[in-house]
Amino acid sequence: MSMDTRMVNFGFTRAALLCGLLLLLTAVCPLRVTAADGDDGRVIVNINTIISMVNRAFIRDGEYYVSYYNANAYCGDNGAVLPADQTEAAHQSLQDAMKRVITGSDAFSYLGGDAVYSSGGVIEADKRCKPGDIASSRYCVYRWNKGLFAKALPDGHGVAFWHGSYVKYGGAASMNGYPSFWGSEYPKRGQLYTLSWYHKDYDVTTWYDGKDMSGRIKGTSKNPATKTENYVILCEVHDSISTTTTTTTTTTTTAAPASGEVPEPTVTKDEEVTVTTVSLEERSNWHIILIALISVVALIVLLLFLLRWFWDYNVKKEIIPMTLREVVGEPLFVLEPTPFVPPEGFAAPPLALQYYNQMRTSE
Repeated sequence: MSMDTRMVNFGFTRAALLCGLLLLLTAVCPLRVTAADGDDGRVIVNINTIISMVNRAFIRDGEYYVSYYNANAYCGDNGAVLPADQTEAAHQSLQDAMKRVITGSDAFSYLGGDAVYSSGGVIEADKRCKPGDIASSRYCVYRWNKGLFAKALPDGHGVAFWHGSYVKYGGAASMNGYPSFWGSEYPKRGQLYTLSWYHKDYDVTTWYDGKDMSGRIKGTSKNPATKTENYVILCEVHDSISTTTTTTTTTTTTAAPASGEVPEPTVTKDEEVTVTTVSLEERSNWHIILIALISVVALIVLLLFLLRWFWDYNVKKEIIPMTLREVVGEPLFVLEPTPFVPPEGFAAPPLALQYYNQMRTSE
């Protein structure tokens, strides 16, 4: 009697499958926690350089026009972004930079924070922020959204620091622990763009909510209480998302040129800015990439184990057939076997002759 067997290591396969599932769960669960925690946490960015430029820097392509877009373009041309007034230390640094290029009694500069996303078409119509509209002011959310701030959260829209475009109608407040530098009545115009307003007589800087443009005429402005000629440009170069307590910034400034052309900024002063420490281990970009990679690897491992399981289940592993013999009593054998002598001229096959001799012996 012969039989063939197959061997399937179910214990090992099931254990490996369980390990793959656990790996996948550990990769997916932290992603949910990160998304939840990232919605209400402050992001602090280390600043490497602050650039300040005079009013003449708003000249682009031979035309003078003071606007948010020209300020943003100038910063981009110099490898920088519009600044975020994110901490007390940053606020003081920006004020010092404005004082170096001020030409009038006050100075104004656009900041890298606005509520434009809240007014966009991606927002539902009944929850959309509208400039100058009191009824929808509670839906206006101002975000730091330049440079590393734009990449700090998965949605790419920046980090919210204020909501409400009218402070006097209630509901307006800071968000995510950021400080507020609004004037006593601001925001009061319901506008989407945030500006720094340096008051020379009081040596203090406050925020102002204004339109995205001031205009071309120096003595007037589309933003009330401001003059186009008093606008300057501030920019900053981001270094990293803060995980330490201090960062060194380099302030650059340029005096008004005599030739009428906008010069390149030059470094004039270095200063140290103290930054509040905020842990961002669950909100910075690297962990999202890491979780995604772990998820992909875990999924691949799981699929490999599943394929292995099905392969082991369907494929038989053949082994050498085994022959079982049943023996009862004493074995019989012939002491003097009589060999078969074929007739003359008969050529029997060797195997047949051997079989015949065995049969004669067993009789």
